[in-house]
Amino acid sequence: MGNFLSPSEQESSKKSKQPSVRPNSRKRKKKASPTRGSSNVKKGKGKGKGKGKEKEKEKNSQKLKRKRVNTSSKKPRQQTQRISETQQNQSQNQNLELTKRKRPIKRKVVLMFSYCGTGYHGLQIQYGELRHIKTVEKDLVQALIKCNAIHPLNQEDVKKIGWSRAGRTDKGVHSARQYVAFKMEFYYDEEQMVVELNKHLPSHIRAWGIRRVPKSFLAHKRADSREYAFLLPTFLFSGKKIQLIEPNFEIKPNFVDDKVLFDKFDSEALSFLNNKVFSEFVGTHNFHNYTKKKSFSEHSSKRYIIRMEAEEPQTIGGIEFVLIKIHGQSFMLHQIRKMMTIAITVMRGGEKLSFIEESFGQQQMRIGIVPGDGLILNKVFYEVYNNQKMGGLDKGDIYFEEKDQQIEEFLQNQIYKKVSQLEKENHTFQRWLNNYYQYPIERK
Repeated sequence: MGNFLSPSEQESSKKSKQPSVRPNSRKRKKKASPTRGSSNVKKGKGKGKGKGKEKEKEKNSQKLKRKRVNTSSKKPRQQTQRISETQQNQSQNQNLELTKRKRPIKRKVVLMFSYCGTGYHGLQIQYGELRHIKTVEKDLVQALIKCNAIHPLNQEDVKKIGWSRAGRTDKGVHSARQYVAFKMEFYYDEEQMVVELNKHLPSHIRAWGIRRVPKSFLAHKRADSREYAFLLPTFLFSGKKIQLIEPNFEIKPNFVDDKVLFDKFDSEALSFLNNKVFSEFVGTHNFHNYTKKKSFSEHSSKRYIIRMEAEEPQTIGGIEFVLIKIHGQSFMLHQIRKMMTIAITVMRGGEKLSFIEESFGQQQMRIGIVPGDGLILNKVFYEVYNNQKMGGLDKGDIYFEEKDQQIEEFLQNQIYKKVSQLEKENHTFQRWLNNYYQYPIERK
């Protein structure tokens, strides 16, 4: 019973046994212990994050306000730049649409044209060291570039556009109907393209027509035959006297003699020239003496003459001329001009008629060359091509018969008058006839 305590004493003893706690001890324990009060710590961190986000939002909004204030003066410039860019894009799109609409169609064509060759070093365009030489094709190519028919880069080498020609002509030689084939860029139809081309060509070169042809078309390969015309003064074939052209013009021996067959070029002389002289050239013969660097044994020396005929004489610019037409399958260099030399020699009594047949033989001869001032490529025939309508292109033949009258007017005004004028000024044929007798035909 000695340990028995009253209720009041028991309560006081319980209180004395309990440890003493400070007022802030609970908070410190919560901070120290990771387990106790962890929810309160998280809640405190959450509250801090929320405040930080609000501060960041305020800072960002202030930055945006500053940027708006700073960039407010730059807005009009950016807008103008954007407007200009959109305008450029619109214009580029419009140009693309236009180029798509106006995109040229490239087609292989053949072009027929005429030209007076006086003042030109031949037809064919030259390159390299000879690129400065004036040729007919050089002027033609420049005109084609100006009317957008071919690209300017192709003038450096026309082979890139499949360029081919029906026949080459030498210095001073003319053409009534020359053909070139190439790939043309079409911005217009054929008729309008001819009109545009003639705007950029000189008056002594005229384009007459354009026809579509197959890609494989070559102007010289497709040609069946060619016809040349030679406008020559009649005094070359007849007459015992020749007017002295200058005081010191000396007439050489045998130039004026009794061997000339005809005193004047009348109907009798014309008949003899056609039926006796020119008929000797008709047919297949070996023309190795009528060109350069050809031997009798070479197969290419043989040529076929279809027709050779002189027309009635005509007076042009006060001088009487005769137009001689020679139709053959193909011709060699200087062949026609040497044929005229032989004909003149026979007509003037320099050689017998049998000499023509002798010139086709194996014996080598040196034959002079008549000046080429009056030589004209008159026609190129494509009869087989026109009959077959190659490639299924029913675009009409490539002879252009509807242009014959205009071509004849061009011949009279641009070529015949020029030949007569040159003879008056330079006396080319008179000089040649005098000098020819210094160098007769030689048999080697």
